Amino acid sequence: MHVSLVKEYEINTNREKVWNFLTLEITSCIPDIEELENLEDGFKLVIKPRFAFIKGKFRIESRIIEKRELEYLKIAIRGSSIGSSFDALIDLTLDNDTKIILKIEIDTHGLLKPLSSSLIYEVVNEISSSIISCMSKML
Repeated sequence: MHVSLVKEYEINTNREKVWNFLTLEITSCIPDIEELENLEDGFKLVIKPRFAFIKGKFRIESRIIEKRELEYLKIAIRGSSIGSSFDALIDLTLDNDTKIILKIEIDTHGLLKPLSSSLIYEVVNEISSSIISCMSKML
């Protein structure tokens, strides 16, 4: 299953603070982390999602594959569990001092493939909103 979506969020702080948080501290706002390894250009983590249709743990690896300082990040994410996996590509743009634009492309495989696009959208929306809300509070 392939899903594309665009989300926009307002953050009431300056661009430098947002950029530093996105590139250095974002893992502090990712829900359900059980293990974390920071990498030079991303991170590896293990999460146990709270969603009823997902059993077990997911191993996730995230890498920044393109960066324009204070302006744009392209992030590749690969997640896998027994019989399930997903690939995501996130284009994150800081449009002005307060707006974050996320363009997300997700491909699901294995046991995740038959999930409806509306369910995937709902999960992505919940996770991204949770991360942005946490980030807003920390900034």
